[in-house]
Amino acid sequence: MADKWAKLSNVISFTAIVHEESVKSQHEHLLTEIESTNDPLGPTVRAIYDGNEHEKFLDQLDVRIRSHDKDIERMCNFHYHGFTDSIAELLKVRGECEKLK
Repeated sequence: MADKWAKLSNVISFTAIVHEESVKSQHEHLLTEIESTNDPLGPTVRAIYDGNEHEKFLDQLDVRIRSHDKDIERMCNFHYHGFTDSIAELLKVRGECEKLK
């Protein structure tokens, strides 16, 4: 009898994992749709809330936002020195233009 309960428990755990992955996959698809569409977002938002998993979607959205924030920070750090060099060069040009007046 204990063996049957152990098997049933394993099946239930496996089913929960599959469901969780399915929901995560659906949310990933919806996030991609939100990022890439120029169409109204009403149907996408409705799909999120009709699924009764909107809290999990918001968690996944937070992860996506943090990922984009890290990408933006990396790009800013990479281009910062070039930006400051360009500003310094523009200031030099401005000073030379003032001399020409």
